[in-house]
Amino acid sequence: MPVQYSMSGSQATINVPSVGATYIASVNASQMSGTFSQNGLTFPLTLTLGGPAEEAPTPKPARVVASGDWKGAIEDKIQQAYPVTQFTGDKTDIVTTGAVLMLKKNGLVLYAGDALATANTYRAGKITQNLLGAFQRNTTDGTVRTFVKGEKFWITQIDAKDDGLFLQFISDPLPDNRYHGTLKFPWGKNTRPPAEEISALVAEVVQNVGTPPAQPEPAQKQMTPIQPPPPPDPALAPIAPPPPPPVTLAVGQTREQAIAAMGQPEKIANVGTKQILYFKNLKVTLVGGKVTVIE
Repeated sequence: MPVQYSMSGSQATINVPSVGATYIASVNASQMSGTFSQNGLTFPLTLTLGGPAEEAPTPKPARVVASGDWKGAIEDKIQQAYPVTQFTGDKTDIVTTGAVLMLKKNGLVLYAGDALATANTYRAGKITQNLLGAFQRNTTDGTVRTFVKGEKFWITQIDAKDDGLFLQFISDPLPDNRYHGTLKFPWGKNTRPPAEEISALVAEVVQNVGTPPAQPEPAQKQMTPIQPPPPPDPALAPIAPPPPPPVTLAVGQTREQAIAAMGQPEKIANVGTKQILYFKNLKVTLVGGKVTVIE
């Protein structure tokens, strides 16, 4: 059955539209007292948190701490076992990752966004809420979610006060909302419980299943000096082309080949069908334009 509620100071207004009912009451830790209206009828109504009264456990004798900060000792003990995760101010992203906690008890109520969050209390092996928290558990608009054994979340704050230890939790998006809330481990105002005792109580409710290892300091990189580029290779001297093969004079060559081999003749004589070329110390006879005799 959908339930709508709102708070103004210590006054709660609870509407149940499906049955046309409204309840306006003053709230304390375990009782609501006010006026109930339905279908034009109005009458006073006082509600008390139901269930059999639990016998308060016999308190252990107070252990006097001669000196030192006993609340700080409790916080340090819990912090060592469950490192805190730091979120951004709007709780949308993680800045520093701490322990992942797994719930070991049923009934932890957490709240989305700006929904009014009432504290959960762990006592005598059970997680409970006050009367307003019991009403909030019945809402269906997604602003309240009850976590059960085996679900996981982060721890964001550890605060030891005079009357108890307060742990603040926040979940991953489920599916879009991160749910947050507080769990109190109470003790009497005139007692100073030892850190080991409170640590044992916390271990009954949550288990650290994923503390990330400490990241080592990054090693300083050795700067490698930049080597200058190697000098360019000296210019290679141009390779001279091979000398042309020697030109020789031979029988059968043409007149042009003979002149190419010997140079320009000193004299040319045409005798009948013969042509005689006179070179220095050499005479070449051609017949039909071919060398026939070399003298």
